[in-house]
Amino acid sequence: MKYVIVRDDDINYFTKPEWLELLYTPFFEKGIPVSFSVIPYIRTDSVNLNEDNIYHQKTGIKYEPFIQPEFRGRSESFSVNQNQSLIDFMSTHKNNIEILQHGYAHERIKGEKEFRISDIKKLEFRLKKGREIIEKAFNVIPEFFSPPWDSVSAEALSLIKKNYKGISLERYHHSILPVHLWWRFFKKKQQKKSSLFWDDFLLLEHFGTVFSKFKDKNKILFHLQKLMSDHSIIILVNHYWEYFFDWQDVDHEYLLVWNECIQLLLSQKNIRFITFNKLYNILR
Repeated sequence: MKYVIVRDDDINYFTKPEWLELLYTPFFEKGIPVSFSVIPYIRTDSVNLNEDNIYHQKTGIKYEPFIQPEFRGRSESFSVNQNQSLIDFMSTHKNNIEILQHGYAHERIKGEKEFRISDIKKLEFRLKKGREIIEKAFNVIPEFFSPPWDSVSAEALSLIKKNYKGISLERYHHSILPVHLWWRFFKKKQQKKSSLFWDDFLLLEHFGTVFSKFKDKNKILFHLQKLMSDHSIIILVNHYWEYFFDWQDVDHEYLLVWNECIQLLLSQKNIRFITFNKLYNILR
């Protein structure tokens, strides 16, 4: 059996629930779960930090594209619990939605990605306050953490371990782990496994972003098929806002690619869609 988790990132104060509805109604109708990574307290001057800076290259956008254009660069912050329509949407579909905590403000701190810093007090505040905001908004305490830009320091990881069941990120490096786990880490790499337990804490890797409106359709399908072939745990990272890039009407061509990929997965008899929490229980 292969397990598939759909992790959609960057849910925040500006998120339009009708966008999520369009993408995930087919999931909800079939009882398929979706894991939404929620930014608790979005900063509107959060600068795009993609490694290849593709959004800036393609469109000239300096700030994160999931921020509403007229707010970009204003140095303001908005809590997700101020978006009542999003809260209502999440409540309506709560049986199919798992909520992860996606950092705190999705910002840089003195030029560093927010959970790559090593200041323990600042990290503790961001974890605790972010969790409180999500609990207040959605009446749920997130048990898994996904750091912005898939990036954490060793100090941040240790704090996350104390407060969450697990973390989802892309190809973590052994340097953020304690030395006694290094051998297990390298063995896992040799076996092409994407999960590693540190005591009762689960580290889960994904292997790059499959979906992007700036990727060729054939490359998306090839990447997905390779993941299906090579791995028993497949975490598909999606970004809902790319289908409505720069707050325009839906990109029907890209949406069609998304739906074709999901139909491909649904056609496989050995694939089960699952949440992080359920996968944790299976692996434990």
